[in-house]
Amino acid sequence: MNKTRLIAALLPLWILTASGPSQAKQCQIAWNPPAVSSGTGDLSGVAWGAGRFVAVDHQGSVSASPTGMAWTPTATLAGLYFDIARGGNKFVAVGADSLQTAQPTCSDPGNPFSCFPTDGGYQSYEGRTIAISPNGKRWTPIAATGNRLLAVAWGRGRFVAVGDYGAILTSPTGKRWTARLLGNTSLSSPTLTDIARGHGRFVVVGIGLAGDGSPVGTVLTSPDGLHWTGHDSGTDQWLMGVAWGAGKFVAVGAGGAILTSPDGAVWDTQTSNTTATLYGVAWGAGRFVAVGDQGALLTSPDGVAWTLQTPATSAALTDIAWAHGRFVGVGQGGTILVGTCQ
Repeated sequence: MNKTRLIAALLPLWILTASGPSQAKQCQIAWNPPAVSSGTGDLSGVAWGAGRFVAVDHQGSVSASPTGMAWTPTATLAGLYFDIARGGNKFVAVGADSLQTAQPTCSDPGNPFSCFPTDGGYQSYEGRTIAISPNGKRWTPIAATGNRLLAVAWGRGRFVAVGDYGAILTSPTGKRWTARLLGNTSLSSPTLTDIARGHGRFVVVGIGLAGDGSPVGTVLTSPDGLHWTGHDSGTDQWLMGVAWGAGKFVAVGAGGAILTSPDGAVWDTQTSNTTATLYGVAWGAGRFVAVGDQGALLTSPDGVAWTLQTPATSAALTDIAWAHGRFVGVGQGGTILVGTCQ
């Protein structure tokens, strides 16, 4: 897989979840042949709202679909967008201003997560972008400065966005944002890659550096998005995605890592039966679905026992959402994979 594409795969996006097994509809999921969006880049985030799925990519393209099957381009935004969420009757998309390529070294040598190897050298993202829309069609850019934002979620009457160097921002409207402190975590310069809401709290996952410089999977929790507490994940793998369902949080990441927790504080390691990096996970139709590199597709009724499904595509799938009776996965090269409830 092209390393530039891997960057898109590392940035998962908002995951729509149900609140527990009692609300799950049991059905068979039929996966349709993968389609390709009308955008120009690797898709990195997808969300449902206002009667449509809306997806963002790394070229600033926005596409929408009422079914997940046929997609229409709706906007081209300045910047690179990595995630999108719906809340408060609007969409919020977050990302970076620009991509610096062919660098001989990382932009910050002390933080290996600030740059990534590519076929031609190194690349890193600069700045942050935020845009809001009532319907996924008409977008308003929001002035923002600071580090790249990688994920955004809605809960407790506010949006919470997270990103590089432990960036955490909150906003009730998506227009004015307030920076929040990391809390009691001892990790250095954590990269926060995904966020989910469930069980009365937010859970953020990512990667950070321990005192000895070794990588540690990062987990933070907050009841309100304002005050944060760090927890021991028990893994040194980069955690890429997180979702709530079936009475637990499920986090997925590099090397096929899968962790579960009833509260976001105490985590158990599960067996995924794959070494593929997993970038996104969602709960719906009585099961978790995790997606990842080379079209990796796994399902589980409880987050503990996982079954590898036959990949429907060789493209990396970077995010997945459940809504409107179907899963919609998005990823590399504009790939879109839809699984409908039969």
